[in-house]
Amino acid sequence: MPITSKQAAFTQIENTREGIPFEAIEYLYHHGKDEEIEAKIAFSLANAYSEAIYNDEESDYFSNAPLWYGVVAENHIGAYLIEPVINLYKGDSDWDFLNEQGLYLVGRLCEELGEEAVEQFMQVIESQDPLFDTTIQFLYDCFHFADEAVIGPRILKLLENPHCQGIDSLAGSMGIVQFTSTLDRLKDLWVYYETLGDQEDFQIKHTLIEIKEAIKDLEAGSPSYPETAAPYFKTRGDWKKHYKGMAHYFNSSPPPPPLSAPKVKQKRSAVMPHVRVGRGRNTRSAA
Repeated sequence: MPITSKQAAFTQIENTREGIPFEAIEYLYHHGKDEEIEAKIAFSLANAYSEAIYNDEESDYFSNAPLWYGVVAENHIGAYLIEPVINLYKGDSDWDFLNEQGLYLVGRLCEELGEEAVEQFMQVIESQDPLFDTTIQFLYDCFHFADEAVIGPRILKLLENPHCQGIDSLAGSMGIVQFTSTLDRLKDLWVYYETLGDQEDFQIKHTLIEIKEAIKDLEAGSPSYPETAAPYFKTRGDWKKHYKGMAHYFNSSPPPPPLSAPKVKQKRSAVMPHVRVGRGRNTRSAA
């Protein structure tokens, strides 16, 4: 049955357990500015991992509604979205689909709102709050919209700590966005990690790779991989085409196996493989 009202769209999004509610998403996506739609988006993203709201214990089903409202949010950008998007990356629970969708929204918010969004994301990055220990890199797309003269000194302060949150992704991002003011510090970090001793440790090896690539890119004056040097939202393409390509993950038949072992505590109704967050950035798995 065709979707002809907001309420019908809300109902379909919140009750679909099989497949993707394309019709409902599209109806809300192209709806004009609307406070009720914005309220639905904000609430859903802010509570995306709430078992009390989205988990049906009897059937052990965790609703995908926050993801679908996250897609709708692409065309309803506003300051009201900043805090809910930040909240997606707070705490132990995460899901690759939502990580990726939130990353899309980070870029769109920065493009649309400029400094207002960049500053709020930057404050979270600077906070080094342990609640963001393994997801902070999803906010790094804000660097694409930042003024190096303003943000550069703040990033250098972060890089003073060789073990700051997401140090590998942070270093790699500097080459992508060409923040040349960080070059000397990255060279110091290279020496530091080279002398740590345990070169077989995965995290050390990965961090060295990221630092080396960033130094090379900064000295060359351009990223080595220009196809990944843009904000994610500029490279993903149309939402419908993107999710049609992922539709098999939302069917009841067994999906293709993930590319890495599950790491997430929350149960979700769909699984997806690694999401690349720029060249060489950390990826997380979903279950």
